[in-house]
Amino acid sequence: MFSVGNVKAKIVRVTGLNGDPIILISFLWYLFNVYIHVSHGLSFDSDTKDFSGFDSFEGFMLSAVLFTFIPHLLCMEKGKHDFLGVKVVNEAIILIPAFLLHYVLSGVILR
Repeated sequence: MFSVGNVKAKIVRVTGLNGDPIILISFLWYLFNVYIHVSHGLSFDSDTKDFSGFDSFEGFMLSAVLFTFIPHLLCMEKGKHDFLGVKVVNEAIILIPAFLLHYVLSGVILR
């Protein structure tokens, strides 16, 4: 069922405002990545035909939002899987690749 309460609960979960510091840090890093993509990856010259290797502004924004959101989605999977039966190992299997992706996606623009 679609309701305002459900939407509010999803927003709280996605942003990490539910008290999970890892998801909150990941969300803030995601916002930082999108900001860096847009502020340093785009030329707002009216004659621009190339948007950081993309043919269109829409493609660039899809990259900035979607591809930097993928690591955040991985962070949201923390605690949902039981790979090896050890909580710390299960979380490491999710969080280490997620933060490596966060780092790499930031580093590509910040080079």
